[in-house]
Amino acid sequence: MGLLDDYSGTSGIAGLGMSPRPAAQHQFLLLEIAFDIKIKLSKNNLFYKIATESCIDLKNLNSKAPDVVVYNTSLIPVMFIEITTSREYNKIITKAREVMNKYNVFESFIYDYEARKLTKLSGNDNHTSQLNYSDVLKIEIKFN
Repeated sequence: MGLLDDYSGTSGIAGLGMSPRPAAQHQFLLLEIAFDIKIKLSKNNLFYKIATESCIDLKNLNSKAPDVVVYNTSLIPVMFIEITTSREYNKIITKAREVMNKYNVFESFIYDYEARKLTKLSGNDNHTSQLNYSDVLKIEIKFN
């Protein structure tokens, strides 16, 4: 599942072997990042919902499914993370911008785990220069 995958016509069953599965390293990293975010949000008494490989629009099972999505308490997506390879990196950045615009998501991170390269996209030019800091969640995110 991911930003480049198209699940229209799959009736929301894309996770049942309908697409190529990411490498184990990708899955390990995805869970480590989600867990890191959850711990930091809990410590700061911030109430967000975190999902892995979930549709960005919970009412549309055919919407894109970033690796990690953070929703506010109204289940509106506020930030997402996509973990990718060097080969897909530039395509993912383009797709992430499209998803951000379509769903009014303020911030996203794209992480190439092969090259250890991170890109932060923001709907605001006033974001911090620290790439791994979420201006939305007000936390530093550990990517490796």
